[in-house]
Amino acid sequence: MRVDHNKGIQVGDIHSTKPDLIYVTPSHHYPLGSRMTLQKRVELLQSAEDVDAYIIEDDYDSEFHYTTEPYRHCTHSRSATM
Repeated sequence: MRVDHNKGIQVGDIHSTKPDLIYVTPSHHYPLGSRMTLQKRVELLQSAEDVDAYIIEDDYDSEFHYTTEPYRHCTHSRSATM
């Protein structure tokens, strides 16, 4: 899947590539260092559900925030918008 320098993972690619597994590091996109927004997390969950794909969320440094509040994990993001 493509990764945009400013926007991170291109969620729209999920429907065309139909992966079985999606691996994300939402609090620190490697190698770009950007954070996945709440809106993008919800889009990711919906797109993965649409193509019946699994998501592995490796949020290895989500606790390291000094000036902002950490985002919720992807699994909590969906319930936050419903």
